[in-house]
Amino acid sequence: MNRFVVAAVGMLFVGGAGAQPATAELRPEQIALYRQKLEAGCVTDAKAGGLTPSNAQAMCGCWSKSLAQSVTEPEWQAAASHALKRDEAAETQVLAPHVRQAARLCAAVGR
Repeated sequence: MNRFVVAAVGMLFVGGAGAQPATAELRPEQIALYRQKLEAGCVTDAKAGGLTPSNAQAMCGCWSKSLAQSVTEPEWQAAASHALKRDEAAETQVLAPHVRQAARLCAAVGR
């Protein structure tokens, strides 16, 4: 599995103050922000791992597009909710199958 993608899934969260909303209470804009942060984290990690900015953007764009096609709305809700609660293990469990698929599809992109 691509180490940049794994790192992105494990490290990202949607910030927030106060009470954490339940999965069903997350608004579409919160999910969109979560998805943006996943892609931005992927780019940051890929560049830190030695990819050029354009290659990192290409690979992570592919990865993000793959996730957008395979992750269901309830899965996005669950992953973002776990991220809000800073429960990396649960967040990773939701996204791991999709991340593996995206890593296979996007392995050659950006190299």
